[in-house]
Amino acid sequence: MRIDGTVALVTGAGRGIGREFVRELLARGAAKVYAAGRGRGTLDELARADPAVVPVVLDVTDAPAVAAAARRCADVELLVNNAGVNLLQGVISAPDLGAAELEMRTNCFGPPVASRAFATVLAANGGVEDVYPGEMAAELARGLAADPKAVERELARILPA
Repeated sequence: MRIDGTVALVTGAGRGIGREFVRELLARGAAKVYAAGRGRGTLDELARADPAVVPVVLDVTDAPAVAAAARRCADVELLVNNAGVNLLQGVISAPDLGAAELEMRTNCFGPPVASRAFATVLAANGGVEDVYPGEMAAELARGLAADPKAVERELARILPA
């Protein structure tokens, strides 16, 4: 898939891997990147750094909000399903199942909610790319996330120029 001139939406864009996906997409010539995340502050920082970034406050666990975002961001050609959460609480040792429920809603159900909401948008724009970087999470968790080139290498692998 070409990146140059593409309009992308990255969930979980406020920090970490998502923020690097935004930066790398811009470096590879994306025309616009919707930076989606739960907190507006870091998204606004990205937008101040590059006018091609459009902040979108979005919680992928809220299906109606994701559907509304798909309607607002109707020019998306590439969806990067990056949002994730790890509260580092054991299921047995945690005071309740709240953390586990949030992790499941975000990590397991968030990507298909976003994929379903954006499916018609992607199809209408000729883009059928829906990237879920979860498959690389184990590698990144082992230390590659600290390497600024890790996302660049992964993008090159899954989205050849």
